[in-house]
Amino acid sequence: MTTPFDFLRSRTIWYFALIFAIYLFTGCNNFWTPCTETPDEAFCQESANTDGGGKIDQASDKPIGPTRKFEEKAFIKVDPNNLKYVGMKGTTPVFLRDLTNGKSSWVAFQLNLLHSDLAERVKTNTDWAGFPAAVPEHDFLNAPVLVSGGTFYYLSTFSKRVYSFDPKIEVLVGVERTDSVQYFRHPEQNALAVTTKPPSGFSSAILIRWPSGGAIQPKYSNAPATALVMGDLDATDTVKNGTELIWSTEKAIMEVRHQGGPDDPSYPDSLLKIGLQEAIDRNEKDGPIQGGFVAKLNDDRFTDFVYARGSKLFVTSYIGRSESGIGLFADWPKEGLPSLPLERVKSIQAIDLTKEGYPELVVETDQAVHFYLSIP
Repeated sequence: MTTPFDFLRSRTIWYFALIFAIYLFTGCNNFWTPCTETPDEAFCQESANTDGGGKIDQASDKPIGPTRKFEEKAFIKVDPNNLKYVGMKGTTPVFLRDLTNGKSSWVAFQLNLLHSDLAERVKTNTDWAGFPAAVPEHDFLNAPVLVSGGTFYYLSTFSKRVYSFDPKIEVLVGVERTDSVQYFRHPEQNALAVTTKPPSGFSSAILIRWPSGGAIQPKYSNAPATALVMGDLDATDTVKNGTELIWSTEKAIMEVRHQGGPDDPSYPDSLLKIGLQEAIDRNEKDGPIQGGFVAKLNDDRFTDFVYARGSKLFVTSYIGRSESGIGLFADWPKEGLPSLPLERVKSIQAIDLTKEGYPELVVETDQAVHFYLSIP
């Protein structure tokens, strides 16, 4: 005679048998990935959408990690005829002022973006340590002066060459800048990129000074660059290929070029180019690409690319390789990112200005330099 207990026991055995069969044929990772295996909560949340090798499902468009927002706390107006932005010398904004007598003078500021009083957030800095004594053969209107990684450069309109200050040395001997010059400089690394005059048979060329030293001039049949960015975009990859140069026209990423390893020459990466173009085209597709920067803006393990397209700033994170180049990036939410509808963005830099562990954004436009505080 079958008792109620026998009935329940038989059903329980069948349930366990069924669960065990599912485990054998599918693997437990299809149901759950324990968060204790990874220090990154966002990565853990995504891991149910991974392939067998643990790679993130590149089709996912979910934002990466605990994203940050950026709130404007101060700005400094610029005037192309009188006051021009040179760049960030560490956490010091550096400008050049025309003295109207054929000479120029440095103007630097000290920032305190956390101060409650707006007037106290930007004050004149009189510490000139590390500044060149003077600007040689300077054409204020047409010869940009730049600071990158604490090193000062100027792009001469007389010789057309690109020089470092003190001592005066050509960055790459014999290379001439373009008249309508585009450039990139970095607040912390001695990285420099400048559009240059191409040799016969080419349409464009770029002078690249890598952060670790050494300079090259790749040449192209494409239209001249309108935006230049340098940074280690794929820093999370196993292969360590140095810094990348990213250059674009107003609509298209034309190349992502790796510096290469110690014994490897510089080379382009077609997959990163495809992936970055796909990411950028998700936002303001008809707006021009106006500049960008590579940095880690939050707490996750991914490298972020902040860029301007049209009148808005966007952030996308590099999440890993795919065989096609599609789905290499995941976008941040648009809320909390700066918008500058009446200004043209010229450059973007990211640097920790408050010593709180997160980079702030420094956005140069045709009208001002804006300082955005990173907030949760």
